[in-house]
Formats: sequence, structure tokens, C-alpha cells
Amino acid sequence: SLVSEGLANTKANTQLAIDNIEQAFQLAKKAKSFWHISFTQSAMGHISMGQRDYQAAFVNYTDALEYLKKADTTDYANLMAIHQNLAKINRKFELNKDAVRHYRLAQEALLTYKDRYPDILIARNHQKKLIDIPFYMANSYMDMGDYEAAGKILLPMWDKTRKDQDIPALAKVLNLCGIIQKNAGDLNEAEYYLGLVLGAEGVKPSHRAIALHNMGATTLAAGDYDRAQGYFSDALAMKTDPENKISKRSQFITHLDMGELYYRTGQTQKAIDSWNAGLSTFDKVEGEPELFEVYNWLQKAHIKLQSDKALEYNDTYASLYKEWTAEQQRQKAQNNSLVLQRALDARKMEIEAEFNEDEQLVLYLELGILVLGAGISGVLLYFKA
Repeated sequence: SLVSEGLANTKANTQLAIDNIEQAFQLAKKAKSFWHISFTQSAMGHISMGQRDYQAAFVNYTDALEYLKKADTTDYANLMAIHQNLAKINRKFELNKDAVRHYRLAQEALLTYKDRYPDILIARNHQKKLIDIPFYMANSYMDMGDYEAAGKILLPMWDKTRKDQDIPALAKVLNLCGIIQKNAGDLNEAEYYLGLVLGAEGVKPSHRAIALHNMGATTLAAGDYDRAQGYFSDALAMKTDPENKISKRSQFITHLDMGELYYRTGQTQKAIDSWNAGLSTFDKVEGEPELFEVYNWLQKAHIKLQSDKALEYNDTYASLYKEWTAEQQRQKAQNNSLVLQRALDARKMEIEAEFNEDEQLVLYLELGILVLGAGISGVLLYFKA
């Protein structure tokens, strides 16, 4: 299908992917099928997310949501994915109240999906979302500083994942519990939760590496630099082992915090080397203040060394922070439905509310989309949030 071709081409040829999705959109618009229009808008949102164009992604997913509301059937998997992605965008700009709202709506869609179409849920491996969605909702509460609300979500999840012997999910939950306790200043409790991850059997390398890193961050906060050094070194060794297939972003975070450790202990050149190693591994830091903080650290270190590079890193950090702040303000404006209304209304005017069955049949044949039946038509598109 055009949509499948478009998504397959996203990395190799973004423009071709956009062209494919646009063709599918035009066919859907011609047939006046709200469901298919929503489906193509979701696909376009996925492409925008891949390009890190979060403004475009927000508009695409918002459009997809509006058209899905008008469809004659509800695609609960797509509805869940749309809300997940809108939540992710809001988290990116620290709009955590909006993120929580979308995670709640995603959870509602997921539970209905599970009740009505359990076989499709399992076939699409969407049952893992029963853990993922509340987990990221708890993350949003943590980012807001509402540790009580985060705990109310996580503690029942801890009990469930332990009883189900779902080790990967349990490790995620305990890691987050540890970070919440660290952020709340209870470092002993943080070590307790993280120690449960490190002491458990069958924990995936990625989750074990995160627990090691979090132990490093916790002991660093406690001023126990020798232990922090050991944990960071073990985490980095595990993260950089190609067999473990741990993300470059995750590796960067350990380089970042290890650099802070070196800086605090007066090893300025080692700190600079660690931060540069991180940037050579992963340099897509521009949209995340907690990551582009590396340039702030680099300027501090170069000031200590009385290096001319300090001004360069200061300019880079200031520029990235200014861009992120401006983008955050734009995102707040986009979240206001009045700002979006003109764009939504203009698009809605192109589509008539009624269409005949012959036109819909032609659309199915042209797009090549399989009808799954039982109230959910089309391939259930999942986008990772």
C-alpha cells in the first residue's frame, strides 16, 4: 500500500515517503473516508517525528485525532498511538500536564481495545502497552515533581510485574522508583530500588546498564565519588558492548554524567574528553536541555583551562537554549485549540461528511489495505511513544 511504502521509505528517502503518504491522503480525501484520512495523517506524524519536526508532528497527530472522531468506526490502536505521540511531544517541551492527559486518553483507548479485540492486541504485541503507558505517565508525574502521583501508579505496577514474573517490566518500574527517590533526596531508598534490579536474575543488559548508571548518579549525588566511578565505568562498558545493542543516546548520558564526576573531582581534561566522547557517539542533543547541558559543562571546563574554546561552547549552549525556549513557547501556543482551529477548519472544509460505498470500495482496492474486520478496518498502525 502507499502508506506502507511511505513508512518503509522514511529513513532511506524521506521525500519519497512524504510523496507516498500524500498520494494516500489524496485518495482518502477523494473517497471522503475519515478513517483513511486519519490513518494517513498518523503516518505523516510518524515521519515528522522521525525528522524531529515536532511542530509538524503535533499538527499531523491532532488532525488525525479530529478525523478519527468523525469516522464511522473507531480504530483503538491508532487512537492509542495518536495520544501516546501527542504525550511524547508535550513531554519533549516539559508540558507535563498535557502529557499526562494524553497518556490517560491513550490508556482508555488501550483498555477498550484490550476488551473488544484481545486477539488483535496480542497479535500486534500491543499488550506491552499495558505497562508502557502507565509507566510513561508516571515519568510525566515525576518530571512535574509530583512523586506521590507517580508512586500511586508505580507501586501497583511493581506488585503486578513481580507476581507475573515479568522481569523486563519489573526492572523498568524499579529503575524509575530509584530515580524518583534520588530526585526526592532519599538516596538510601534510591539505592534500595536500584539494588533490586542489579540483584535480580534475568534482567536485560539494557535495564541492568541503566540501573548501574542510576547507581552512579545516586552515589555521585551523595558525594561518594569512588563508588560512582565504578558504577559509571561498569554501565559504560555494558552500554558500549555491541552485543547488547544499547542506544547511542543512552551511552551519551553515561559519558555526560561521568564527565561531571571528573569535573567535580578536579580532573578537568578527563571531563572534557568524556563529554567529547559522548558527542562523538550521539550529537542529536538540540531538542533536550538535559542533554545539550553538555555544552554548558564544556564551557565551564574550558574556562578553568583558560581555553579559547570556552566562548565557542558558551555560544552553542546559549543558542540551543534560546531555540529550545522558543520552540517550547510555540508548542504551548499550538496546544491552545484556538490557535489550531483555523488549520483544522480549513482542512475539514475539504471533506464532505457523506460518501457512498462504491467510492469506499475503490479506495480499499487502490490503497491495498487489508480489512481486519470486527469493527477495526485496516492495518493497525503502531507508533512508538
